[in-house]
Amino acid sequence: GAAGDVGVFRAVVALERLSAGQPRAPTVGRTDRAGYKLDFSGLVRSSPFGGDAAVEEERSIHMFFRLLTDASDGSTRVALSLWARCLVPTDDPKVLQVRIDPSLAASGVLDLGDTALFALVALRIQDELNETELQAVTNLSPHLLRATIRDLMSRGMVVIEGGRLRIPDLQLPVVTRTLRRRHFLHVGG
Repeated sequence: GAAGDVGVFRAVVALERLSAGQPRAPTVGRTDRAGYKLDFSGLVRSSPFGGDAAVEEERSIHMFFRLLTDASDGSTRVALSLWARCLVPTDDPKVLQVRIDPSLAASGVLDLGDTALFALVALRIQDELNETELQAVTNLSPHLLRATIRDLMSRGMVVIEGGRLRIPDLQLPVVTRTLRRRHFLHVGG
């Protein structure tokens, strides 16, 4: 395949993870271009030391975008979707309040069994597989694999498109977090 063909890719380019400031530009930029002003005041917590309000607000905004970066797992598409969930209308139709949506703090899916985790790690590493390929990769019986796929589809963690199974983009960060916390995927994966 192309992954082993050195005539296609001559070098591996390691891309750095997004920093906390990088999702800020596209998210705030798109909101500004849509004609909305943002109110981050709900994120600000008062300092017990009586710090400068502007400094506290900037610190809170920075922490918010660090959460957004972590929750989106470096994907701008996912970051924009999560950003939209964090915007709340106010009394002023042109002002949106920014809040921390529960999706930013989602720790992972706790009630998945090993069979589901094996299927998810295969799909996470391979991007997409058909059922036969997934069975070969996981070495699960056809009956158990179909039951696992149905369970994962009912949870919205797997979709079928064109006969191929894959993890939806918006579920990828929570699946990755779950796999890492359950030691099915290492930090580099």
